[in-house]
Amino acid sequence: MHFDSGGTVYTVGVQSNATHLLNSTRQFISLGRWEGDHWTTVAKVSERDGYVYSPVAVPGGDAGLWIAWSEFNEIEQDFDIYARHWDGRRLGPVSRVGPGRGPDMRPSITLRADVRPWSPGSPPAGARSGLPSPAATEKPGTRDS
Repeated sequence: MHFDSGGTVYTVGVQSNATHLLNSTRQFISLGRWEGDHWTTVAKVSERDGYVYSPVAVPGGDAGLWIAWSEFNEIEQDFDIYARHWDGRRLGPVSRVGPGRGPDMRPSITLRADVRPWSPGSPPAGARSGLPSPAATEKPGTRDS
């Protein structure tokens, strides 16, 4: 369960939309909200169905959530980490976090003091993910050697 900065309770999880007749995994990241006496599915967070894992969320500064997850990239035959913002009413665009090769399986996301998201391995500011560079968040002398 996650609480956004406005106090609303959400769940972020992996949901399957495959039938028992299919011999493949077709999953998506879903967002649910507590409506007082029951849970409702609010949004399908990931755009494509496929192999998705390890969703995480952090409250945004605007009564929303930042959501990150690992997803298999069929074209590159590799797992990548993606992120998306929920503002309490609708989802923003999906951003691929990190341009590197290799199995990116366990996302982690946090908010900087200026309420902008940061994730280890984020590409430089202005790159297609829109997440800031780790170097932009470091202060001289604070990086571990």
